Amino acid sequence: MRILLLIIFFTFSFSSFSQRVVYSENPAGQRIKDAPYYHIEGKVNDNFLVFKNTRWEHSVIVYNDSMQMKKYVDLAFLPKETVSVNFFAYPQFVWIVYVYQKRNMLYCMAAKINEYAELINKPILLDSDHMSFFANKNIYGVVRSEDQSKIGIIKHELSKDGILFSRLLYNNQMQLLNRSEKKNFINGKNEYFNNFSVNNDGDLIFTGSFFGQVYSHPIEEAQLFMQKNNEDSVRVENIPLDGKLLNELFLKIDNRNHHILINSLYTSNINIEGLFTAVWNVENQKWAAVKISQLGAPIKALAKKTSDVGTALNQFYISKIILKNNGGFIVAAEEIETNYATGIPYIPNKSVSSSLYDTYKYDAQEFWQGIPKSMNSYEWGANYNNILLLDADSSGNLQWGNVMEKKQTGSGLGWFSFGVVLRGEKLDFIYNKSFKQLWLLENKSITFDGKVIDNPLMHRLRENYVFIPASGMQISENEFVIPCIHKNDLYFAKIQF
Repeated sequence: MRILLLIIFFTFSFSSFSQRVVYSENPAGQRIKDAPYYHIEGKVNDNFLVFKNTRWEHSVIVYNDSMQMKKYVDLAFLPKETVSVNFFAYPQFVWIVYVYQKRNMLYCMAAKINEYAELINKPILLDSDHMSFFANKNIYGVVRSEDQSKIGIIKHELSKDGILFSRLLYNNQMQLLNRSEKKNFINGKNEYFNNFSVNNDGDLIFTGSFFGQVYSHPIEEAQLFMQKNNEDSVRVENIPLDGKLLNELFLKIDNRNHHILINSLYTSNINIEGLFTAVWNVENQKWAAVKISQLGAPIKALAKKTSDVGTALNQFYISKIILKNNGGFIVAAEEIETNYATGIPYIPNKSVSSSLYDTYKYDAQEFWQGIPKSMNSYEWGANYNNILLLDADSSGNLQWGNVMEKKQTGSGLGWFSFGVVLRGEKLDFIYNKSFKQLWLLENKSITFDGKVIDNPLMHRLRENYVFIPASGMQISENEFVIPCIHKNDLYFAKIQF
């Protein structure tokens, strides 16, 4: 039997379908109505660490392997003036990279904590800078390479002439490897930079998008930016759109095959027609493939039941891209119905031009990943429905397409959308399903050949617990930590496969 080989650091084993949910017995110390900011940081030794922020209070909750809360640690070393926090979990420790403001200065610091959230070393000053008239507080952003060996700190400063970018590159012991000079990029013609990433060699990679009038319009032009880890020069390559208009750029670094993948849903006029894929070969320094895959009426009809098949994909947005060892990939796009009405519907994603955030091992390569996550991220409201799944080879040629049906209707609910668990022969999709006046945790899988499987209900689901799967995190080959709400208190649970 063929196996869908996913790019991960280990091979997921497959056994008979069995799941159970292990709940934390103590709430996370905050009523959910107060909208705490939180983020699951990962597994360190045998403990799970969760960051939580409420106003000026920064803390870490430590759970053991049985999801018992062992410690609630106040991160007293973080100043009240802290404006951004990023966590990088390793098997034995966690790096915390944070930025705080003091008068007109910004300081970028790093601190190391152990599995009990105890400070290992005195915080290290990585960089500092004056705040200019044009600058905002989030002048620093942080990204990490897939193999966790490189940490890139990206400085972006607004000026009257454009945006100044520079980069500091560190190893996983926070030793400086390289510092690049500032480079100016004109922010003209509604240009927008995002998808900032660092590959395993330490090269900085990001994209630029050009919109016709305002940011809510389709992308008319796009560029790929690449800066070698030991060079100041930045290579700029136009992304060949072949006259197509793109919805939103998603960049994914394929370190194993030395590719940079760029994907987007596209249109030629108004309605979304299919998938655009561009593959950059890092070794040959050229475009290895550019593919425009128009989706036909059958898959559109599956995606959304509507009398006008031509408009069926207009409210679908790419959410995740999963790599395969052979250079292929799977795209997951979700239907999100909003009140936005003109032109191609636009969903404000987690991309904001004022801050940079880490990307995580089990998530799509979204550059701006909201940390810490909050219920506020979902307050604008939408209905989250079907998931469109497309499988492509290393040249972007579609191998199969299918649709996973779901319907999540409401407004302002943070437990919508889905989480993904990567396993050896399939992908597990976890989401909430409405049943009478309850939300039940549903799990469907898709196999290597595109077959959707309805799995049995998970074991030990407690009554009146509402899960937040989109904010969950896979932390090992068979464990998925997920936030949940019970009686307005925030808890965390572990799903074991």
